[in-house]
Amino acid sequence: MRITRPGRPSAHQPAARALILDALVQVLEAAPLARPSLREVAQKAGVSPALLHYHFGDLPGLMRCLDQERALPMLRPALIELRAAKPDAGAALVRFLQKWTALTLRHRWLTSCLLQPCPEGADPLSECGAIVCSAVVSAQQQG
Repeated sequence: MRITRPGRPSAHQPAARALILDALVQVLEAAPLARPSLREVAQKAGVSPALLHYHFGDLPGLMRCLDQERALPMLRPALIELRAAKPDAGAALVRFLQKWTALTLRHRWLTSCLLQPCPEGADPLSECGAIVCSAVVSAQQQG
């Protein structure tokens, strides 16, 4: 059993942030459609729930961080290609969906990121949604 002391985290704790995100990925991989609990993630990471609150605030903050630091970097190249493909939006949309599907099959936790509710005005994947919607409209206009 790990003994934690009250107060600010020590200097070695920045590594705990990555450890916590890794634990969240593991929890989401095990149950992609379930809503994880902070206690479950803390237990998997081997840290106290207070440390999660210190770094992320709450579950939406933890999920937002996972989206911004892990999901969006994986999706950004496909989104950039989709955004740039104006003349042939239909083919670009098909390529994007193929890449998206391959990523979500390889990284089951990505689906969980998309399905988790976000607080008002704080949707880190909204950029993704706007680009995809724009591509769908362009593809529809092109027939």
